[in-house]
Amino acid sequence: MKTSILLISALFASAALADDIKTIEGKEYLGVTISHVEPDGITVITDSGVEKILFTSLSKELQTKYGYDPQKAAIYSTQAAAAQLALAERNRQILVKIAHAQAAAGVETQHHEQANAQAAKAEDLHIQIDQVIPGGVLAYPMKMVYSGGPVASGMASIGGGGNVAHGGDGGSYEATGKTIFVEGVQGAAEGQEMGIKAYRDGTHTFGVRTVERWVLVITPIGSDAASQPQRYVSPLDRGAHR
Repeated sequence: MKTSILLISALFASAALADDIKTIEGKEYLGVTISHVEPDGITVITDSGVEKILFTSLSKELQTKYGYDPQKAAIYSTQAAAAQLALAERNRQILVKIAHAQAAAGVETQHHEQANAQAAKAEDLHIQIDQVIPGGVLAYPMKMVYSGGPVASGMASIGGGGNVAHGGDGGSYEATGKTIFVEGVQGAAEGQEMGIKAYRDGTHTFGVRTVERWVLVITPIGSDAASQPQRYVSPLDRGAHR
């Protein structure tokens, strides 16, 4: 029992030894506490903080006193350096992942803001498909006509007049007499009528024809396209066809 107590006391004492240390470079550490000993040096607690002193900076006497072994020190230093490099690499990878996540979040936010802005400026159109071409369709924009005459709507910006097509509910759709390109309409057939939401964005040239370019933001709905569900479709997801 006494032997155990003495051993424990000795261990505690060795963990907090006070000593005067002088390096071979002439730096002195007076009355410092030896915090712990590692194969490549000793860590001391001074009035200004904690500092590690390498055995290569100590005299032979102090090296012997604290159990310095050059071979063990070399192995320890190599392992410690490798561990530091591995830690630095892990930290770098974490920072890269954080940067990528932040960038992706920023792009997604910008994506939604642009999509919402496009949806806000979209107009309700009723069109009749003239020709299916790459990226969309050439179509005749139409307006509703009742017995009292045409009803003004968002399609008024297209203007014009022309042939009459059946519209249902006591009225009819009248073609505006011009052709537009609607980007993003898929699965449509020539002659088909459909209601869409789209916004105007410049012009589109197909062959020798240059017409107004409209970009679809809501998939077609209507008597000839009732099987197609209404949903929001951002043109950013489709890519631009200018």
